[in-house]
Amino acid sequence: MTELGGNHWWSGLCEFGDVMERVGSTVRILGSTALALIACALNRCVATVLARYQPWDVAGGLAICRAAGVSVFNWQGDRDPFPLNGLVATRLNDPSPILQVTRTLASRLR
Repeated sequence: MTELGGNHWWSGLCEFGDVMERVGSTVRILGSTALALIACALNRCVATVLARYQPWDVAGGLAICRAAGVSVFNWQGDRDPFPLNGLVATRLNDPSPILQVTRTLASRLR
């Protein structure tokens, strides 16, 4: 899951989609950062990757993720309960493949 950067594609989204396609995944855009995080909490997706957002737009979704046992990481791959500059939320036991992609594309994902 991901979201638009405001009302437009965020830089790097197409490249991110290409990488996800190569590993057999897809990209979905729901239109709400909170909804994308809740989808992860409900186990409806492997991960939610968000590049740009306002803290108030993700606060509720992050609280629900935390209660559901979802791990949240910043772009550097560190666990972070409330990352401010991009995040990855996932239930994967080994999130390294997704974190590797976000670290590789970090400069373009914002």
